[in-house]
Amino acid sequence: MIDNFAELLKDLGSHINVGLHVDRHGVCRIVVDQKFFVQIEHDPLKGRVLLVSMITEIGPGKFRENVLKEALKANGVFPRTGILAYVEKNNNLSLHDYYSLVEFKIEKFAEYLTSFIEKVNFWKTQVESGTVPSVISTPSNLPPPPLFRK
Repeated sequence: MIDNFAELLKDLGSHINVGLHVDRHGVCRIVVDQKFFVQIEHDPLKGRVLLVSMITEIGPGKFRENVLKEALKANGVFPRTGILAYVEKNNNLSLHDYYSLVEFKIEKFAEYLTSFIEKVNFWKTQVESGTVPSVISTPSNLPPPPLFRK
């Protein structure tokens, strides 16, 4: 298990060629293509990290209702990358998940982070274009965010 969050971020940053560090609040925020962020926080008591991203604001109405219905459906599809949720405080669709640090491998975490970012990008693009994402749609229909382009 990884005990040092700063070391984990350093290794992850080296693996994905991005400088990562812990800020004064003890979290790491990755800004993707100046469109959204993914925040990574350490939960040392439970031996895991939390990944969270505020995807986009969804105004009240039928469109929000339909998006949230599809988000609930997407949460039931396995394998699942993150859990879609609605944050009432700021009317945002969010994605969050916990990733265990037990038997942690940086390569697997980087793959998971990539999938997480692709899912955020997919939902953000769909919702902001006025489209209700479908459970049968896949993030692979979109180009990968620039953070991980080769």
